[in-house]
Amino acid sequence: MPFVRRMNHHLEGRLLPSVDVDGLIRIGMPGLMEAIEHYTVQEGAAFEAYMGQRIRGAMIDHLRSMDIAPRSERRSLCDLEQAIARIRAQVC
Repeated sequence: MPFVRRMNHHLEGRLLPSVDVDGLIRIGMPGLMEAIEHYTVQEGAAFEAYMGQRIRGAMIDHLRSMDIAPRSERRSLCDLEQAIARIRAQVC
């Protein structure tokens, strides 16, 4: 549970204020359970790294399912914001 909270905290700073951050903890718990069920030593990754990927993935999948804009549109918006920031930096 503390690891799920830590993963939640890492995502929290990058989310909109409207996102229910406490709800992401509930979403991360199935990711933790999947990590426990599917982890094998032969995969070569440390359990904590594997667990972190599963928890973070579950949280991000949930956030994406709630988003009304497709990922390509979000990426285009990010590219546009970066271009605006570069132009502003050149002007100043």
